[in-house]
Amino acid sequence: MNGSQFSPEDEIARGDEAARLLETPIFREACGHIESQLTQLREKCPVGDTDMMVRLVLTEQLWNRLQNYLRALMESGDFQKQQLRLRESSVDRMANAVKYGLRNLGVYL
Repeated sequence: MNGSQFSPEDEIARGDEAARLLETPIFREACGHIESQLTQLREKCPVGDTDMMVRLVLTEQLWNRLQNYLRALMESGDFQKQQLRLRESSVDRMANAVKYGLRNLGVYL
């Protein structure tokens, strides 16, 4: 799915969930195990077995895509958090400017 189909709040939630998943010890263990297994299979594959090599390359590519997708979700959520903070600070600055600007004119809220 395309990230633009989700609201900024949804992207933040999805990014947080992806980050939690990527940081869990069991997921990290699984990543290490899968990468180790793929390396072993590639090293043991006979040079002439092109079918097996193609399958291994495709499997590694899919594995990398999964990890990259999760990282992209996390980064998208982080970006949306930053954008939200910028919007909030901009609103705060504008509110302060109006509040203190009006005080300078003798109007108090």
